[in-house]
Amino acid sequence: MDECAVINTTLDGFDSLGTLAVASCIAICAKGKNRRGHDILGLSHYSGVADAHEVLSEIREGMQQKGARNPEMFLVGGLISNQEDLSSFEMERDLLALHNPFNITGAKLHVSISDSDGEANAVDVVMTKDKIYYHAAW
Repeated sequence: MDECAVINTTLDGFDSLGTLAVASCIAICAKGKNRRGHDILGLSHYSGVADAHEVLSEIREGMQQKGARNPEMFLVGGLISNQEDLSSFEMERDLLALHNPFNITGAKLHVSISDSDGEANAVDVVMTKDKIYYHAAW
């Protein structure tokens, strides 16, 4: 959790990034291009333990180290629950409050729902240079 990965799809031998079991966490996806036109992808599986600003800064710095300037960021995940301590609302609010300085241009939130016993479902997230995919993890 709270790990950040950044790749150059031309040089690093990968054309996608993914993370598993996003429930109350949020996948922070970033994309941009370097001066050569290479696609740069970044992904952080954010649990909410660290400060939202720190996590967004880490992924942006990783993107900049690979040459991407002002990458677009997207948020996928989050959990809606009738049990307040399981909900990701506060974390979502903290991330969305930073949409301008971090160029957050899209969000698909509350993709997971906990049942009446508090048991959460989750999604797996994969991003390519063109799209972000998510599907039920179990």
